[in-house]
Amino acid sequence: MGSETPSRSEELARTIGSIGHRAQEMAVAAFEDPSRRTVFAGEAEALDARLRAATDELGLIDPEQARRMSRCGSEAFLDLLYAKREERMVSLRLGRHMRDAFSATGKRVVAALVKIGPPAVDVLLQVLQPKSSDGEWAASAEAVAGLDDSGRLDPFVRYLGIHSRGIRAWAAEALGCIRDSRAIGCLVAALADEEYDTQRAAMVALRELGGPAVDPLIGILQDGQSSVRESAAEVLGWIRNPRAREPLIRVLADGEPKVRCAALRALGSLGDPGLAERIGPALRDADSAVREHAAAALGKVGGGRALELLTPAYEDADADVRWSVVRALQGLGAAAVPVLVRALADPGFPGIRSDAAKFLGEIADRRAVEPLLTALCDPSDIVREHAARALAAIGDPAAVEPLIRALADETREVRSQAVRSLGELRDPRAVEPLVGMFTDEDEYLRDCAAEALASIGDRASFEPLVRMMGDESSDVRRTVAAALRAVGGTDAVPHLVRALGDPDSGVRWQAASALADLADARAAEPLKTALSDPDRNVRNEVARALARVAEIGKIRD
Repeated sequence: MGSETPSRSEELARTIGSIGHRAQEMAVAAFEDPSRRTVFAGEAEALDARLRAATDELGLIDPEQARRMSRCGSEAFLDLLYAKREERMVSLRLGRHMRDAFSATGKRVVAALVKIGPPAVDVLLQVLQPKSSDGEWAASAEAVAGLDDSGRLDPFVRYLGIHSRGIRAWAAEALGCIRDSRAIGCLVAALADEEYDTQRAAMVALRELGGPAVDPLIGILQDGQSSVRESAAEVLGWIRNPRAREPLIRVLADGEPKVRCAALRALGSLGDPGLAERIGPALRDADSAVREHAAAALGKVGGGRALELLTPAYEDADADVRWSVVRALQGLGAAAVPVLVRALADPGFPGIRSDAAKFLGEIADRRAVEPLLTALCDPSDIVREHAARALAAIGDPAAVEPLIRALADETREVRSQAVRSLGELRDPRAVEPLVGMFTDEDEYLRDCAAEALASIGDRASFEPLVRMMGDESSDVRRTVAAALRAVGGTDAVPHLVRALGDPDSGVRWQAASALADLADARAAEPLKTALSDPDRNVRNEVARALARVAEIGKIRD
């Protein structure tokens, strides 16, 4: 097959595969039972002809040998696939097309072997033996999952017990794709594998099996190996079956902190506010990681009781725990504002303060305005940036002057966020300072300033925007063209007409788009000229603009 074109290789793979396991069984029955030969003669003859045609084309063995093998049934057909020619196995020749498991030819080869049925499993595994490609692993597992009966299961169960760790992990992954509940026992046992990759693959496979795996997983929550208990709790959290609730609560008394953490993650994933009271005691655990996970779990289950438990937990001496409390407060609403305001001044990680600012912006409660204004002077640029964003979300005019001062911040990200926030607040006091940003050497900041001025829409920014149509940056000129339409209305038409001749196609397209929105008759002739623009997208937008001008003209007439 190596010398064939991909399309021909695909055709040959289809030919072999389309013979199918059932057709082979019919042929075997016809040759073994003379009384049935008449019934199956047509099928057998068709099988013989198609098999000979395929093998002739592939050049594997001589036609006579192919005919003899075809009369021996499906097992001999596998021998045919293994037949040697020039000291090369056919399976290896097929394997060349599996270097890219997602190629069209590779998929055809897999499909051909799958159609042969359970006897093809070993051949398929030979062709798709895992090397280093995750794609090949997934393709082989998916292919064998398409086979029926236990023939698809046994090879992977067998591979779970071999020495190679890569093969064990691959086998566990394949069993997850197959989703046969008979594999649960060996997958649960694989949670104790010495290699993490195999453990993880078994965990994912058990998750795919879902409900039927719950009771066996509950059964090993008391296993003597802590890593097994941890994995079992983790998978139960992934499955999210309510039957695991009480067993997981009991695991909160486990002697190993990692196991308690896994149980808390699992309980949090159940999303049941009624669990808050059961999770609460873990906030006083001696291990800080457990307290951290308890706070996270309370955030996931939510509810008023969770908020009551999280509020005093913010006093924890460990910064990681306090950060977990802050993240848990996200989504708990206005009642969380007092704790989040306190967190804005947390002496620990800047992440605590920046997350507090972010969540206060999402809640948009005016009680947070003054603390957020103070946070604009935080030592951390990330905190200052989030504070500026949150102030815009709240929309209080008291933020305008402090945000104007933030335009001089030493950090680009803070300055750009201050520009965007001023644009969102739409206060005329910001126009002059934003126009001043047009002299900044950073083109991104100039671009942000033009966009913010468009949002404010104050006429005082029109002439400065006109001058910015000469900016050296095409990105800035593109944004300015849109801003001119928003600020100047029909007064922008002459300037937009000139922009139809800009050297950048993006600017010309934006000018045409703005003229389409304005639909001013003065633009008709320049737009007709622009129909010869070398850029197709520009021509299409110009045509749309002309149609709009004509449409509005008819309405006015």
